[in-house]
Amino acid sequence: MSTEMRVHWAHLDDLIGSMAELGRQSAPLVEYFGEHVCDPSGFDFDTCALQPIGAVLPPLSDAFVRAQNGFVSRWTEVQNAILSSARDLATTDAQQEEVFRAYLAEGLFGIIGAAGPDGPRLASFDDVGDALAAPSPGRSHLRHPAKFDAIADGWEGATGLINDFIGMINRFGAGLPQLPENLREHIVYPLSADYEKLGANADACAKFHDGMAVWSDNFLTLGGKVDAAIEGRTALALVGHIDAYAAVARGIGTVVESGARIWTTIARFSERIAVQVERVLTILGERLLKVAARVGSKMVPLLGWASLAVDLAKHGLGIVADIVDDIREIFTLIEACLGLADDIKSWAEAQSDRLRALQRVMDLVEQLPGVSAQGRLADANDAAGRVRDRADGLAEDAGRAADTDAGSVIDELERITGEAEDDGESADADFADVGPGETIIAPGPLGGPHAGGSTSGGVSA
Repeated sequence: MSTEMRVHWAHLDDLIGSMAELGRQSAPLVEYFGEHVCDPSGFDFDTCALQPIGAVLPPLSDAFVRAQNGFVSRWTEVQNAILSSARDLATTDAQQEEVFRAYLAEGLFGIIGAAGPDGPRLASFDDVGDALAAPSPGRSHLRHPAKFDAIADGWEGATGLINDFIGMINRFGAGLPQLPENLREHIVYPLSADYEKLGANADACAKFHDGMAVWSDNFLTLGGKVDAAIEGRTALALVGHIDAYAAVARGIGTVVESGARIWTTIARFSERIAVQVERVLTILGERLLKVAARVGSKMVPLLGWASLAVDLAKHGLGIVADIVDDIREIFTLIEACLGLADDIKSWAEAQSDRLRALQRVMDLVEQLPGVSAQGRLADANDAAGRVRDRADGLAEDAGRAADTDAGSVIDELERITGEAEDDGESADADFADVGPGETIIAPGPLGGPHAGGSTSGGVSA
């Protein structure tokens, strides 16, 4: 029998079934990549300044689907080549021709399609799904302002009162907009995104790498069992191809693992922005509570808004000029924070370019040895080594630090924080008439100052 290929016919279907199973294992890996590595929920806020990063995720997920399709298509060609070589061998061996004709009765794709989970196998493979656990949420790495949570909760109550106040004085020409009612949803996250969710993207990269390592090892397991089904030069060529596919699987995992460094950089920057914005908002929140107390001091018990409306009608906005100035200053500092959105977007663009580099995993698939026009396996010629070298280069490119410096954004936020602190100290004397814990008088029985206005209870400063 030819030394080109010797077939152990009883195990050829075991080999093809094993190859088909390895091809199917790509599906949960690509699904995990799209669902978790490319999860955009951390940017799911209107006008989020880091949205350029979120925008690159759908095409990145699509790129991995294309890479999977290319991988599986080539892997199917390898299976076809093995069967084609076996067919040629059978036609030169009268004793085997009838056996092979029966073997191919369903056709190549019928055999591969029928090779279900309970079909014959040369080897047992580990389940890649066992390595693809749900990613762990990110955690905080910085110290946040201790008062922020309490300030954020108090802000919602105080803004209800102050927005009612704004609605009233706007009747007399103040021209003030309404304050945002939720600090995180309207100011912090639109600037910083959700750094905890972004940390989960980084963890997903690491778990995806683990899944790809399992898949790669499964290929190597198959390579060690090939001689149970075929021997000769074709078998050696097949082992070379399998090694190359194992290298591609591990290489893709290595490149994506480098993406964890990108996501970690993004998450850390996101949290740095959040901390600085929270510092500013903590100062503003403390001032807002004092302003709310000043608003309450202008009201007569039981008459509430009605008494203030009478005073405004008689004396004009001059009687609340100090409060109006304080509210305008709060808006000025909020707008100063939100004004950094363009700078943050520029930084985000640089990070999105780094994530786009992950799309180049298709380069690894293109390194795979092919099948000749005659349907024979091409010589692998150290294809696995070339794949590993290419993967290392892609991982290095993806993991390289971005050129855009994030420090300028942080410096500007620190400057705004300093201004807020200075303004807060100079304004403290204006609130000398409001004692700690003083209760603000709520709107009286005549209702809110404008249609749909709040009639909620008192707020403690």
